[in-house]
Amino acid sequence: MKRVCFLFLLFKFLTAGHITKFKIIDSFWLEQKTLIGEPISFFVDNNEYIYLLDEKLANLKVFNPQGKLIKVFGTKGSGPNEFLNPVHISHFRDILMIYDFKRKRLFFYKIKSPLNLSYIKDVKFGDLSMDFKFLDIKKMLIAGHSLNREDGISYSLYELNLKNNNVNYIIPSFCCYKLKNEREYTKKFLKEIIVLSPDVFGALCDNSYFCVSSLDLHVAKKEKESKKIIYFYKPSPTFVRPFVTREMKEAIRIRNRDKLNRLLQKMSFVKGLFCMGNGRLLLLYSSFDRETKGRDLYSQIYDLQGNCLLNQLILKLKSEYDSDILVFFDKTKNILYIIAAIGNSEEFEIKYKFFKIKIL
Repeated sequence: MKRVCFLFLLFKFLTAGHITKFKIIDSFWLEQKTLIGEPISFFVDNNEYIYLLDEKLANLKVFNPQGKLIKVFGTKGSGPNEFLNPVHISHFRDILMIYDFKRKRLFFYKIKSPLNLSYIKDVKFGDLSMDFKFLDIKKMLIAGHSLNREDGISYSLYELNLKNNNVNYIIPSFCCYKLKNEREYTKKFLKEIIVLSPDVFGALCDNSYFCVSSLDLHVAKKEKESKKIIYFYKPSPTFVRPFVTREMKEAIRIRNRDKLNRLLQKMSFVKGLFCMGNGRLLLLYSSFDRETKGRDLYSQIYDLQGNCLLNQLILKLKSEYDSDILVFFDKTKNILYIIAAIGNSEEFEIKYKFFKIKIL
């Protein structure tokens, strides 16, 4: 019996222990010879070029592997290569996608080189979604809020076929928020979600779909061939769950975004959910650090059965708000990339630091 227990503990140690730390292998400041307004999404290509989407200035900035700005693509407007409200960028091989929320379009470009982007097509898309992952050249996994008009249910995770625009709805929003039904979700949306404006993140690992709201650490899981949805969760004392206050509602009413950000500053938010391969799932969240008055970035790593293998601090950042931190994970390299706004926004002394972190 002792031998069996020993072997079991040894197995758990070996399967969980090979992912032991996050190692910073590079970091530098992004060049700001032109203004960076409000970065909202980015990715890093196979050659380490950085593609940073700027929501406020409605353009795409491309940096070389050393952080030098080499191209600004797009401008504000409704014409060719123009954007009104670009909120997400994604890529697959040499294909780049930009989602413009106000124009309600997905714009696709071919990356001939980091200096040369060629328009391919645009696709009508009007859902409120903030997480787009290519599954292949023809299909995307999207996390957000989409209403299925056939069953009247809102979904937080679904697949979009880019060839015929068909949608495969996967996980209902009330399940992603761990509620009982659509009615509870609608009630929560009107009281809480509409104020906090949470993101939703999704991932496909092996034959299972995963979904999580930025407001909670509960992860919803649905296997491809099953209708059943299960949940897993690892509580963390550093995660302060967001909640709505009267002051927040007032800030929303008078459209005072700065006040709302200050009220949200001391709360925690999930930043991303990624399939790592090898039967691992990576969840990232940021929390307010009361000592440094900045934000700390944490990780939780799960196996696909929902067992938490690691709960660890990655970085302590001198960032004011959760929105100051952007993350991107490259599954093929097992590398986490981070762009963080550092400095005081009231004094207009914001700089952007890039981190390249290897997961060992």
